[in-house]
Amino acid sequence: FAWVRARGGWCALTASSASSPEGGLRGASATEDARAGEALAVVPWDALIGVEQTIVAGSSHSALCATLNQLRGLGDHVVMVIWLAATMGDAASPWARALASLPKTPSTSLAWNLTEIGGFLSPERAVSIRMYQESVRTQYDALFPALCHQVPDAFPLAIFGDYARFLLAYDIWTSYAMKVQDPETDALAEVIVPGVYLC
Repeated sequence: FAWVRARGGWCALTASSASSPEGGLRGASATEDARAGEALAVVPWDALIGVEQTIVAGSSHSALCATLNQLRGLGDHVVMVIWLAATMGDAASPWARALASLPKTPSTSLAWNLTEIGGFLSPERAVSIRMYQESVRTQYDALFPALCHQVPDAFPLAIFGDYARFLLAYDIWTSYAMKVQDPETDALAEVIVPGVYLC
């Protein structure tokens, strides 16, 4: 949470002994007594990981963000997955510390091997998961490597030619993004809240 504190946030939580970043499990405990309904963490709006904070704010100095800002018609979900795929492994990114505690391996049904676990699922559930996996792969194939050839400065093939990287970013966004209210417009925005990966 140090990254958020440096941006004006505060936190009265500590990681619990049961948490395991390697396995994707998360847990936290209050560092002091708290009453029901009392806030235990505050993250400033500009420290959230969302389209406004990353892509729109970075579009003046980043080829990736400038291009993604033009591609927002694809949907904020898609452009944030692409942004995550590019940024998660970038140690020089100003978001690197905020992203460091996110899982390093996918954990949702998107990455399940249906050949190995299919016997534990109902036929309907197995078909539903297979269709989901295929839809994400189709989405990736519709974007890459075409964008790598069209805008190589924004979408280097070394990063975006790897479906596993896109899959992990998709898995993380669908697992950790939540809707919050923009304090200025009251509109709902989908974001990841750094340091509070408890949902």
